[in-house]
Amino acid sequence: MKGAAYKNQTKRQFLTKNRLTTINLHPTGSIAMIKTLLKRILVGTLWATTLALSSVKATPVTVQEIGISPYEIVSISVPIPYVGGVYAGVNHLLVNGVLNNGFCIDPFHFSVSGPQPYNTVDLTNAPKDDHLIGGTHMTGGEAVMIRKLWTLAYSPSLTAQQAAGLQIAIWMVVGGSGFHLTSGNDYGAGLLLSQASAYSGPIAHLIALTGPGQDFVIATVPDNGTSLLLLGMALAGLTTFARVKNSRPCLSLAENVRR
Repeated sequence: MKGAAYKNQTKRQFLTKNRLTTINLHPTGSIAMIKTLLKRILVGTLWATTLALSSVKATPVTVQEIGISPYEIVSISVPIPYVGGVYAGVNHLLVNGVLNNGFCIDPFHFSVSGPQPYNTVDLTNAPKDDHLIGGTHMTGGEAVMIRKLWTLAYSPSLTAQQAAGLQIAIWMVVGGSGFHLTSGNDYGAGLLLSQASAYSGPIAHLIALTGPGQDFVIATVPDNGTSLLLLGMALAGLTTFARVKNSRPCLSLAENVRR
């Protein structure tokens, strides 16, 4: 019988002897124990979540650059080669037919119009390889920095100056020595980078879109089964951007070169 095992010993002695865990039921001890257990559970859960989120499986998606707004025009120099003005701001992208906001993480390639075949990848697998530019893929540290920048500076209601500052800061991280801002105004990018370097709080989960045009960073990947409401918003966005004369794809380097 199971009860016979307790003979001539208390339940605590039995459990201790059989290497089973007990919780101290003393009023003060129990609180401390529970806090410790909850902390361990929380840390374990966060760690497991981080591992799951940090590994982004490459998934084919269709991406179309719709426009950029809000934005500021800034001058840059990159070794593709290109020297001149570009749009720095929030990129509006149709990803699998759903409108998303993102930022360019690839100042080394020209913009491509129309629906294009892309893949979702981890930030450390973007921007795409370029044999003319060494170290094209960002490092783990650079990926973390971009996630910090997004956490600190992104919101759906950015002003043109704020959007430009965040975009420039992202280009500075991924572009390294190959990216040079030749405009006099960095729209707060330098300050933002300093703040991100010192930041140690929670950071946004982001993914990269890599394809034939420029690579982008976004927060989520829309599901092909997204509601008709979101599809309607996307179509409305197409109409809106078509009516705005200066809303054009991020970093329209090709357009500037043709001028």
